[in-house]
Amino acid sequence: MNLLDEPWLPVRLHDGSQQWIAPQQLADPGIAAFDACRADFNGALVQFAIGLLQTCTPIANDSEWRALLHTPPDAAALAQWFEPHRAAFEFEGDGARFMQDFELRAADADPNGIGALLIETPGDNAVKNNSDHFVKRGRVQALCPHCTALALFTLQTNAPAGGVGYRTGLRGGGPLSTLLLATDTPAAPAPLWQTLWLNVRGQHAFLAGGVEPGMLAPHRTFPWLAPQTAIQKDQGDTTPLQVHPAHMFWAMPRRIRLDLDAVGSGVCDLCGRPSERLIRQYVTRNYGLNYKGAWLHPLSPYYTGKEGLLPLHPQPDGLGYRHWLAWVLGMEGDKRKVQAATVVSHFLSQPRIEQKTGITLRLWAFGYDMDNAKARCWYDATVPLYHLGECGFAEQKALREEVGAWLVGAELVASYLRGAVKDAWFSANARGDFGFIDATFWNRTEPAFYGLLRARIQSLRDGSAGDAIASAESWRRQLRAAALRLFDAELVGTGPIERQNPARIAAAHKQLDKNLDGPKLRQALGLPQPIKADAPST
Repeated sequence: MNLLDEPWLPVRLHDGSQQWIAPQQLADPGIAAFDACRADFNGALVQFAIGLLQTCTPIANDSEWRALLHTPPDAAALAQWFEPHRAAFEFEGDGARFMQDFELRAADADPNGIGALLIETPGDNAVKNNSDHFVKRGRVQALCPHCTALALFTLQTNAPAGGVGYRTGLRGGGPLSTLLLATDTPAAPAPLWQTLWLNVRGQHAFLAGGVEPGMLAPHRTFPWLAPQTAIQKDQGDTTPLQVHPAHMFWAMPRRIRLDLDAVGSGVCDLCGRPSERLIRQYVTRNYGLNYKGAWLHPLSPYYTGKEGLLPLHPQPDGLGYRHWLAWVLGMEGDKRKVQAATVVSHFLSQPRIEQKTGITLRLWAFGYDMDNAKARCWYDATVPLYHLGECGFAEQKALREEVGAWLVGAELVASYLRGAVKDAWFSANARGDFGFIDATFWNRTEPAFYGLLRARIQSLRDGSAGDAIASAESWRRQLRAAALRLFDAELVGTGPIERQNPARIAAAHKQLDKNLDGPKLRQALGLPQPIKADAPST
């Protein structure tokens, strides 16, 4: 089975029906989105497709790229693009197999149940301690080849810590991915092709740093085409200088080999389709490729840490509007510096690019929140861009500064609210997790933020740069109203009176009100301080 020919990609058509297609059909205008049985599989599928197109496209520059956005290549053209890399997508056989170790064989290690390919599957320690309370063992025991290929790619892309020598992915365990997403318009639904192509760059831009001749060997892009030692010495490291830039899409930190002899017929435990070749087990060994160095994956935002640029990962507080600036325009604050994913910054750096492409955009963010080897949650969200791509560089810079101040102000108000609630509830400094207060505050202020953001982007597109102060003052008022409303009506003021301390509540409310009208919040938002009246003369 070769994954370039096999119809193994589940998609949803615009009429709502589901089909399975081969990669050469990705440009079919009738396809709306990927439609796998799991959300993490959909995230992996879109990265697989973008990686395949970026690796194989002969398109060189931006003008050629724009020509294919609305008039995509047909299936024959895509098949021609993919043909030189056919050997990398063989899924079975005695030689190289897609995303599987070149040298490992079924007899080299004890087998693992196929369900262990899924990131949330309880590990040996959880099974031993009988702690698999919410995600039970043994739920997945047999997978069809299509779901197995998807699970394998998903694991290699998101690989979490897995014990001694079981490597994390190139971006660490469970990285955050942010992609440009084409959205439907009243005139026409957006095909999947547009979303994929928006996140692919011409080869001149993608290979801007050049490629050394030695990096053109196929295994430097697809590491399963040769023994691991062809790239990395035993227990050494793999750095960007050792491989082709496209290797980032095909990173293989885990040494895995599927057992394709111990198969049988039945129904796949994930997709529910019958198969004559259900796969039940695989073998694995530790010390796979150990990714170190200055990797900059084009689909992830990065922050500046002690070791240089590090990829962002979802956290327990979820995905929300407080991340909008970092994901879209990047941010440079005193506490943290973040740069947007390369595909996002490259697109927005082109003057009035949305006018040239005529596509309405959103940003799609997704990824696992991992606690070492434990998957705590899968997060998946889209956020609006409000035709930001129609703004020029100066307008985007102004917006970055303004929204940065809005978010600093919101964080300050969230801390004020949290402190006031604690003071109202407890007579002493209380310990514990009060994150739910922050989460409630961010959730309640999200509609106001996006309403203000939409109006501000529109005013910048219209050349109304003088609205910055008015927007900041409007945001201050909305933050103040939300904090007081939450304190009075939801968090404190609704409890049984016999269980409350009215004096303590009144003091906390008074301090909150004072903070919300104070100079620190106005300074954070870039607002002028009120002019104090002169004292009367005697």
